[in-house]
Amino acid sequence: MIKQRIFNLWPRVSFFILLMIPFWFSASLLLIHLGYIGSFLFLNQYHPEVLDNFMLQVTRFGDGAFLIPLFTFILLWKKPGVIITMIIAALVSGIVTYSLKTFLFSCWNRPLLVVRNPEIIHTVNHYLLYRHSFPSGHSICIATIITALAVPFYRSKPTVFILSMFMLLVSYSRIYLGVHFLADVLAGNLIGITISLTVILLWSEQINNWINRLDSSKASFVKIIILVLSVITLLVNTWYG
Repeated sequence: MIKQRIFNLWPRVSFFILLMIPFWFSASLLLIHLGYIGSFLFLNQYHPEVLDNFMLQVTRFGDGAFLIPLFTFILLWKKPGVIITMIIAALVSGIVTYSLKTFLFSCWNRPLLVVRNPEIIHTVNHYLLYRHSFPSGHSICIATIITALAVPFYRSKPTVFILSMFMLLVSYSRIYLGVHFLADVLAGNLIGITISLTVILLWSEQINNWINRLDSSKASFVKIIILVLSVITLLVNTWYG
């Protein structure tokens, strides 16, 4: 059963994975050649001032409390199964991220504490973070959400391409802002994609079948509950984020 599901999933995810391979390959080469710290310094040194505020805004999309409500507003009424799958994947990735940062890699500090001369690190508008560097939570989150969207929209290659580039841009913003190493971002992307594909593989079919079995009134009720929770999440994130 699982083998058949994997076989059925591959055509829907193959283009997305192929788009990621050049990034994974080049990032791996950079890490091997320059090392954990050197690869970060190499990428962080390119920081045109005109991009500072732009990157500061871009990095917000790596926050699930902001991004999930955004896509919920756009897709909930036409694609409720996709949104529910995305939310479940995001919740799983949040638990995994917390566990990794808190228990396994709690001592892995960010560039501002690791680099001997922190003055050479480019930061923006006092956006300063120091601890819990590995893996990048924003990179896990954006990869989880984008994968959950790229798979159901696989027939539209332009859509998948745009989503993929957006994911990489948000991930790169973490290096640009000086808060994560390249290895943190690369690992985050791989973890997020793996989590999302696992959730899709195990539960997306059941979620869609459940939605289809609901009558119109119950389906509308479920959508309204999700919408209300999304609004509350967005408001809380806006006020206290």
